[in-house]
Amino acid sequence: MKNVLFVVNTNICTWTYRKVIGSIRKICLQKDIKIHEIHTSSGDDLFRVLKQWQKPLHAVLCPGGDGTIHSVVHACMSLLYEGCHVPSIWYVPAGRGNDFGRSLKLHEKNILNSRESIGKIDVLEIEVTTDGTRKQKIWGINVGGAGYDGYVVRIMKKMPWILQKWKGIYTLASLKALTQYQTHHFTLLTDNQEYSFQCPLVVFANGSFFGGGMKIVPDAKINDGMIDILWGESIGRIQLLLLFMKVFRGTHIRDQSIRIRKTREFILHCTPRAPVEVDGEHIGWTPIHVKCIPHVLNIRLFHIVHE
Repeated sequence: MKNVLFVVNTNICTWTYRKVIGSIRKICLQKDIKIHEIHTSSGDDLFRVLKQWQKPLHAVLCPGGDGTIHSVVHACMSLLYEGCHVPSIWYVPAGRGNDFGRSLKLHEKNILNSRESIGKIDVLEIEVTTDGTRKQKIWGINVGGAGYDGYVVRIMKKMPWILQKWKGIYTLASLKALTQYQTHHFTLLTDNQEYSFQCPLVVFANGSFFGGGMKIVPDAKINDGMIDILWGESIGRIQLLLLFMKVFRGTHIRDQSIRIRKTREFILHCTPRAPVEVDGEHIGWTPIHVKCIPHVLNIRLFHIVHE
């Protein structure tokens, strides 16, 4: 019998999520998989549970959206950072955003019938400033950003509870953030080169989607060992709004102001300091140091692993 830690996100309370949780319990019972449920929304809580776990653990079962997979990845990488064994992750996209699922070309409506595997994937290691000058390592799996995108996430987290369950919340928060719009002076150091520019945001991508379906970096891949960095030079409020209308199709990258660079590691400084988010979670402030850790975690679709 396989022992599996089943992570149930306490922040998700939709009917669809409860239905997925019920289906998973039934499948595990039928397939003789012993699940140990943990109800949490914190990657740090999950890390403490994994670190203290005494029984052999085959996998961490992770149904949920981008926040859930972010918490699980952060916990597993924290475990790996301390030299401990890291189990596989069994994944079911079943949250509000599911941008990581989109980056994998999956969809929550057909996930239980899919026959695709995922395998080894890259992880973003981010050294970020949290309180004052204190540095902390955070691990992300999909897409992050500094500047305007960070403001959007901070606005989202302050919105009423009922709006936070709405799939269009990122779009709403993005429009609201335009009223607080400001450009930053960024300095990007990567591959022995320095780029200096004035712009509203810098995006660093492992996957291609963020913001509830925005195809921010269409060619980004989660297993190529590279980070895709995107920024736009000299973008005003009106141009930012026009680009926002194109980002769902990915056609914004044709604009002459957009720059994209691929790298394995970079350092980003900013004046004034800018908020930073990854996987839809505010993690701190610039400056940041980001590395791509290639093929470090084994992620598979839940139903495949027991067929």
